[in-house]
Amino acid sequence: MAETRKTTVKKPSVVNLQRGGITPRRIVNGPLEWYELTEQTKYVLNNRLSSSLKLRLAEERSGYPDPKTIENLNADIHEIMRIKSSPNSFRSLKTMKNILERYA
Repeated sequence: MAETRKTTVKKPSVVNLQRGGITPRRIVNGPLEWYELTEQTKYVLNNRLSSSLKLRLAEERSGYPDPKTIENLNADIHEIMRIKSSPNSFRSLKTMKNILERYA
């Protein structure tokens, strides 16, 4: 019978780590940090949108609605909807951090 040898196959990520190509921080925290910031940004925008919609409805139902307040709330609602629907808002960590600083 022919002699068979077992060969060790290293995964590419392990090889890159050993060579210093990829740092462990990027592997461990990168996707989690991205996910965390994405969820926080969506949460803050949804809360801000919800409160603006409630305030606008309350103002419209009041005895003497203020058109300027309703106009400001409408502008805020449209701005938040534009940010939420734009894919560019969630493409970089810096952009998401700026959105959180502005609306949180």
